[in-house]
Amino acid sequence: MIIAAMLMAIGAYAQNIYEDEKVSVDKIEDNSYMISYKDAPNNSSMFVIAGDQKALLVDAGDKADIDLMALV
Repeated sequence: MIIAAMLMAIGAYAQNIYEDEKVSVDKIEDNSYMISYKDAPNNSSMFVIAGDQKALLVDAGDKADIDLMALV
């Protein structure tokens, strides 16, 4: 959750590299990208951090009225 919040703040400085009617992909830095769904409620976003052999996908999800700690 903290990583997603940090990446969303960095996203303000991102460079758009792809866009269509449903999705936007922004390059944050080398090997880090933000994927945003335009028609999703609450600006649903995902972040990709790509390495040489593997990548990490962080799904930031949507805002919801759910007690996340109750789920743990």
